[in-house]
Amino acid sequence: MAISSEIRWILNNNEFQIVEQWFEKYNISFPAVEDFDRSDYYLNIKKHIDLGIKIRDAFLDDKNIYHGKLEIKKRIENLGKIDLDGSSGCANRWIKYSFDTSNDLLIHDIINQFTFNDNEWIEIKKNRLLLKYDCQKNKIFSSSSILNEGCSIELTKFLINKKLYFTLGFESFGTDDKINLFDTLFTLFSDIGISNLKLINSKSYPEIIQDHSFIIQ
Repeated sequence: MAISSEIRWILNNNEFQIVEQWFEKYNISFPAVEDFDRSDYYLNIKKHIDLGIKIRDAFLDDKNIYHGKLEIKKRIENLGKIDLDGSSGCANRWIKYSFDTSNDLLIHDIINQFTFNDNEWIEIKKNRLLLKYDCQKNKIFSSSSILNEGCSIELTKFLINKKLYFTLGFESFGTDDKINLFDTLFTLFSDIGISNLKLINSKSYPEIIQDHSFIIQ
């Protein structure tokens, strides 16, 4: 079980390039040849944006059985609107349960149980850049670093039904994840150099899954 505070925006192409250049300052970048080497399957739970269910790093074998790690996230608090240097976003607090099992038939059964009332599993192919901000040392570290109090900063490209999207996300952790999220945002947002991100484009993954036909405002 893990608790995190999060905020995410869907970006247009220009916004994506600004954030990408910031990541490049820390010597990480997307491959020259596009490679979506990770697939997650998200359950589209109709009319429910407080619950996210996914199979992480999933693939379907020749026997039609899913392999991967089951993750369930439940929104436990709406942190409301946050204003940052001309940008606005909606932050939320989540609790996550992860089930790492070698029993692939169990995952397959879980998928079948959840697939009801026109719910469907949607494949999202991902490629992402990730850094971590240490709220105690006020310093940025690589994604592999183990930190006690901090926040992950994530720039993601993903494909849904062959359509490309970009997101910028912040996901905090630690004994006071809410404070860590706010600390990271107010410390790093101006340094990233992006502005005018709109509240309407600030969406959680369950919201993105339910309506991935949106147009960036």
